[in-house]
Amino acid sequence: SKISQNLNYLQTKDQILRSLEELDLEYLDLLLIHEPYKNSLYMYEAMQEAFENKLIKSLGVSNFNENFLLEFMQKVVIKPVLNQCETHLLYQQKSLHKVLQKHDIFLQSWSPFIANKNEIFNHPILLDMAKKYLKTSAQIILNFLYKRDILLIPKSSNLQRMKQNLQIFDFELENKDLQKLMDLDKNKSFFGWYE
Repeated sequence: SKISQNLNYLQTKDQILRSLEELDLEYLDLLLIHEPYKNSLYMYEAMQEAFENKLIKSLGVSNFNENFLLEFMQKVVIKPVLNQCETHLLYQQKSLHKVLQKHDIFLQSWSPFIANKNEIFNHPILLDMAKKYLKTSAQIILNFLYKRDILLIPKSSNLQRMKQNLQIFDFELENKDLQKLMDLDKNKSFFGWYE
């Protein structure tokens, strides 16, 4: 679950209780702050309290850049378990990923396929690798990100593609192919979150 608006401490407490009631749950497995809001620290304080009261199992953030995250972590008691960010072949978040790994925080990709912007599935490098490994371009992308310890949220409403998205664990990309994929990084957001 996510808190997707700038709330104060009391509003956040109310939102957590309302979410539990609407979902008919005793606890949430994970609660995220959707983006770096002005009141993020107050919101997180309410989340930490809910964590201590066993209403939330894990706390996280979303779309926090490196600087905001480091400053934020100096002011909180319970560190987030993950930062859910735009992460894909063309925006690999290498620097942020290093910081997260240093602090034992997972990086989760909310758009590993870039919402198919730039026709990513038809990129010549991916098409060549798909032939070579007898996989789809999507499977090459997911395998690459997964092997870099990035958690994935691939979006699809197509049952066949959903099944294919799970078939990424039975092949290893060669080092030269990994490097080709690393070299595709443009280090620029396609959705405007970090500018």
